[in-house]
Amino acid sequence: MKKHQTYSKQLLKDLAFTLLGSMLILFCAFPWHIPIYGVGLDISCFWALNELFHQDTASFGQLTFTYGPLGFLKDPLPIGQNFKLGLLFSAILRSFFLFYFLWIGRIIDRSKWLLYSLLVFFLVGFLSLDFILTGLLVAAVLLHHKTKRFAWLLPAILFAAVGFYIKSSIGVITFSIICVYSAYLWLVEKDWKTVIVFMLSYSITLVVIGLLLFKDFSALLHFWSGTAQIVGKGLSGFALYPTNNWWLIGLAFILWASLPFLLRNKLVFLLYLVFAMPLFAAWKHGMIREDVSHVQAFFSFLLLFYAFVVVVSKVLRPLPVLVMGFSLLCFYLNIPNVHGYFERNWALFKVNKTIHLLNNIDLIEKQAQKESAKALKSLELSASMKEQIGGQTVDAYPWELAYIPANDLNWQPRPTLQYLRFNEELDKLNARHFASDKAPEFLLWHLEDDRRGGTFPSTDKKYLLNEEPHTVLSIFRHYELLRKETKVLLFKKKEKAAIVKESNTYEQEAAWDEWIDIPKKQGEILRVGLEVEGTFLRWLKSKVYKDEAFYIDYLLSDGQELSYRLSPSSMPSGIWVNPFIRRPEMAVLEPQVEKIRFTCTNYDVVKEKIGLRWELMLFDDFSLFQKDTTEVVREKLLLSSKNDFEQGVNYWTPRTDLLDDKVVYAGQQAIFLGAQTYSPTFIYPLDSLLLDSAASVKIIAKARCWKSPRARANLVLSLEEKGKSLHYQTVNIPRTLTQDKTWGMVYLETKIPVELFENQGVILKVYGLNLGDAPIRMDNFEVRISSIEKSE
Repeated sequence: MKKHQTYSKQLLKDLAFTLLGSMLILFCAFPWHIPIYGVGLDISCFWALNELFHQDTASFGQLTFTYGPLGFLKDPLPIGQNFKLGLLFSAILRSFFLFYFLWIGRIIDRSKWLLYSLLVFFLVGFLSLDFILTGLLVAAVLLHHKTKRFAWLLPAILFAAVGFYIKSSIGVITFSIICVYSAYLWLVEKDWKTVIVFMLSYSITLVVIGLLLFKDFSALLHFWSGTAQIVGKGLSGFALYPTNNWWLIGLAFILWASLPFLLRNKLVFLLYLVFAMPLFAAWKHGMIREDVSHVQAFFSFLLLFYAFVVVVSKVLRPLPVLVMGFSLLCFYLNIPNVHGYFERNWALFKVNKTIHLLNNIDLIEKQAQKESAKALKSLELSASMKEQIGGQTVDAYPWELAYIPANDLNWQPRPTLQYLRFNEELDKLNARHFASDKAPEFLLWHLEDDRRGGTFPSTDKKYLLNEEPHTVLSIFRHYELLRKETKVLLFKKKEKAAIVKESNTYEQEAAWDEWIDIPKKQGEILRVGLEVEGTFLRWLKSKVYKDEAFYIDYLLSDGQELSYRLSPSSMPSGIWVNPFIRRPEMAVLEPQVEKIRFTCTNYDVVKEKIGLRWELMLFDDFSLFQKDTTEVVREKLLLSSKNDFEQGVNYWTPRTDLLDDKVVYAGQQAIFLGAQTYSPTFIYPLDSLLLDSAASVKIIAKARCWKSPRARANLVLSLEEKGKSLHYQTVNIPRTLTQDKTWGMVYLETKIPVELFENQGVILKVYGLNLGDAPIRMDNFEVRISSIEKSE
């Protein structure tokens, strides 16, 4: 009896100590952000999630999106009570995670409580909500495994069900853990009763929360099917292609795989089992996108995994500790190679921030609302355009939903909220929406610099009309352009959709990296579907890592050559060829495509021939961006100078010291730019041009460039008069090139009013400048100068 009383007292002391420790750690390390929203793809998306939850969560029953009705919890904003709800949810979730993590440590080896406290203090301060939720479920599984008490699983089941309605990826990860542990209980421990209770509890909780949110079972089913559709498809359209150090990554993986055989601990084997799917999902998500935030997210998830390994390994010998440390180090050393690398702020002690939050939460919200309103000022529409829209429904394309709060518009979202490049089915879903009675009366099509001399915004150096081929065609058929402003076009839904009078298709085969003549007979729209057959190696790589990068080069009628990336998922649906639109705000027709060419990053994993399916369409009522097809820009080429660095070229400064034959794009030589180095410079006196009646001069500079990881370099265009700068424009070379150690096109275009160089002595200079230490290579450097004789 006394022994039982002593045990109960010790249990209560441990419980109180663990609770107190959890609250203290949470207070010292609680992460939160200033809830400002504004302009941008991701930022406007989170505004939409917060707004939809604030208005009516049932509307999510009509959407098919990566986030669900509780998605606002990932980034709560000061809309309604969202910010406070988000903070409360985060605090409760992290409290449970802290307690569960410390308690499993107490069960396994209470003497190491300080080590476990330091580990979880480090984790809870910077892990995202996704990984905290995953960690809670894993800790619950371990506690149930050690104690055989089902009560440990109940809070985790609740949070897992909530996570399903936050984001589809959370739902997949948590469901995989539940399924794997259930299989373990059934097959290894023969505990089928717990399995049934476990799965039933999760299923019932999932349905109940869903019905509370959607208020309709059919809407709930629609959400589930949409989630399955998104999860079941690849994310190749989001891929970036930096140059990884695969020796480091491979060694990190080998060390990770060797650890359970070194520890020989049953709990470690169980940990590897339940973590297998979440780790693979985190790997795929991080390494498909492979920018710094996604790769660092996978690294933090790896930290979470190894933290659990430390907890469940009662005896930690030096060798396993070294294996975990070197595994993390190897992966971390590769992170500087990825796109957009920057050092993360690892500040963990946040007591002052927490105190400030608790004392000033209302003030923080008010300040955030003011800052958000300032950020939205740039998207304010003209009074006449807002009056034209009035209170009728409106949506924004392709992604800038911030136009809605900036102008207090009556928003009618499409099924995917923004444009998603997942698969053809989602593209067709949006296309049907814009053709239906649920489509908005107005559509705001926003414009911005696309880094190719155009104003068609897209992501990752792609051409917008290639991203959602079914959707854009549906928009052009069912909407007409009403008016144009500098940053936005206003479309209105037609009373009667345009009818395709004629649609001709024919097929042909072509080779990679060869110019293909486009059909001479054309309709109002010419597109081409691309069929690429791959080898088993391509299939395997796409499943374990990601697909190859594919590109299309357009050769225009004015001699320009433009290169864009393609999303593999949209290639068969129809790649846009003509009319080629780069500046939709212009009234006149732009230079059109005469030839196209397809390239790939690895020809060894694709078949030699590619299949092309040309599609020519003619409509009964069609006007694309109100272009006057009878009028073109009267543009006259004045000078074209191309330096391939094989021999001297007029107007280019010689730099024979930079010539290099190790890595070239074409010919025998290229330019190697070391640290803080200028390339050969194109120098031309603009006052020598014969301009006649020209209103402006268009200058195009382009070069094939090759960059190392962490490179810092610009393509520079400068106008100078007696040493004084009249115009200075740059293009960031590393940002333009999405792949390291591969040749890509860097493009700069500008228009200069003739008044700017009426005086004598105005000099044009174009050159490459390496601002950092990592090398840059340049080849086929070209400058074109044209006069524009028609005002736009």
